[in-house]
Parts: sequence; C-alpha cells; structure tokens
Amino acid sequence: DATDLGSVFIGSENHGYSVSESCGRNMRSGRWHCGITLETPGRQFVFMCEQEQERKEWMEAFRAIISQPMTPEDYSNEATLTRGK
Repeated sequence: DATDLGSVFIGSENHGYSVSESCGRNMRSGRWHCGITLETPGRQFVFMCEQEQERKEWMEAFRAIISQPMTPEDYSNEATLTRGK
C-alpha cells in the first residue's frame, strides 16, 4: 500500500477530502507530538509535527486547499496520480 514519497493529491471537500487533528497512542512517546490526518477517497495519510504551532499552520494550509473547488487540471492530476498506484 506504499506510494511514491511526495505524491499525495489533495482535492476538495466536495470530492471526499478532509483534514483533522489526530493523536495516536504512540505519538506522545517520541518527539512527534502533533498529528494530522488527511482523508482522501482512497486512504488516510497521517503527517506528524513536532510542535502544535506547526500543526496549526499545516491544518490551515490543508483546509485552504480542500475548501477550493477542483479545476479541470485538478481532475487530470488526480487521475494521473491515482492511476499510477
């Protein structure tokens, strides 16, 4: 179920993409304290941040992206990335 590093397509909320804060049971034991879950139609991606401020900034960036409607180019990029898996 692995994907190429750095190739996660982020679409709009209307197409099943969402982002939320996450905190797993093992997250607090190391230096990674703040998690983000990016939900796509095909799977969930978990990103870890060392600090709460960093998580807030990433959450704002993800929310700004998924709140926008998808363009024809976005649909093409989504198809290309998901087809390659």
